[in-house]
Amino acid sequence: MITLRPAILAAALLAAAGTAWAGGGKIAWESDFKKGLAEAKSSGFDVKILRQVVRLRKLDDPSRREQEELLDLYMKALGM
Repeated sequence: MITLRPAILAAALLAAAGTAWAGGGKIAWESDFKKGLAEAKSSGFDVKILRQVVRLRKLDDPSRREQEELLDLYMKALGM
């Protein structure tokens, strides 16, 4: 069961992934993001899935739906 702290951490990671950076903020952001992922991993989160959620979050709704439909189509074609 996921406790409140990791859930807040995951929400913070997702929010940070959507923020833009300016100047030298990218390095600081990447460092914070990596630290957050390390803490999430130690709390039992699957980092690979968190990264996938962050990637999908950056897409607009039509693009996300299109990717989900293509994935579903390919999986059905493979009998999955």
